[in-house]
Amino acid sequence: MRVLVEILDSHGRARWREHLALDGDPARFTVGRGAAADVVVDDPHAAALHAEVEVDAAGRARVTDLGSLNGITVGGRRLRSAHAVELRDGLFTVGRTRLRVRTPAETLAPELPESEGLRAGVNAVLLSLASAAVCVGFVAYSVWLSAPQNMAGAMATALIYALLLAGAWVAAWGFVTRVMQSEWRWALHAAILFTVLGAVVFLDWLFDALWFALSLPGWPSQQTALLVAAAVLGLHWHLRGASNISRRRAALVAVALPLAVGGGFYFVNAIAQARNVNYIGVELKVFPPSWRMRPGGSLDAYFAAAARLKDETDRKRRAMRGEDDEDSPGDED
Repeated sequence: MRVLVEILDSHGRARWREHLALDGDPARFTVGRGAAADVVVDDPHAAALHAEVEVDAAGRARVTDLGSLNGITVGGRRLRSAHAVELRDGLFTVGRTRLRVRTPAETLAPELPESEGLRAGVNAVLLSLASAAVCVGFVAYSVWLSAPQNMAGAMATALIYALLLAGAWVAAWGFVTRVMQSEWRWALHAAILFTVLGAVVFLDWLFDALWFALSLPGWPSQQTALLVAAAVLGLHWHLRGASNISRRRAALVAVALPLAVGGGFYFVNAIAQARNVNYIGVELKVFPPSWRMRPGGSLDAYFAAAARLKDETDRKRRAMRGEDDEDSPGDED
């Protein structure tokens, strides 16, 4: 029986392979730091003869600890004096060296066509460009609402700042991916960033248009909730694309970090807004009047309602001061 033993790096990729021609049923080989071992590992945390692996005729691999100090790790659990522990995925750790045992009975994924990787990269680039176009449109729309004196200059400045921030973000995640996965994956992280931002911009605009059409006051924490949700989703995708972290740990980090940072920022910002007497919590949005599902009232009715509100307010003010219904000499409109 021929068995392939791989020593893996921190990214889970094989950095060294050795074929073994084994006899017997089950076939056996040893792993350790000494020259007597069949597979020698350069690891000071491994014993001279650290573990023995046996492979039966069906291709099932089992590992036994040979009385080492540090034991073996299988399935994320450290085991000492373990005997014939089955390796379902062929993975186990000796000292600080991770190994994988591959047998002729292993099941491999189907062969991928060469065009699939290229197609995935093209799709990521197209998605990035489409989402970036949405973000650019939002930036231009926001600048237009502010009505600057130099419209072209203000738009160019805003777009430059936005592109610099996006480039720094993608470069940072590309560097993390290079360290963790030995790849840059620029297109992937750009697609994640612009897709999440584009979705936030579109949903924020859609909700505002809905409140306008239904003549509703809107949701005060709308933007905060959308940003936190986008941060959770985007961070989870970035972590999964940049490292070998599990889905569970990536989800925990992606939820805990935005909630802690975003919650703290929201609390501080809410206190500052409450103390600012000039703060008006209304964001300007412009929509066509025809989108209104409920028609508005006339100007005469508006001014009549305002006059009635003023009279009612004056009456209550005079009642609180203990005055008569008529204006006191010192009162002025």
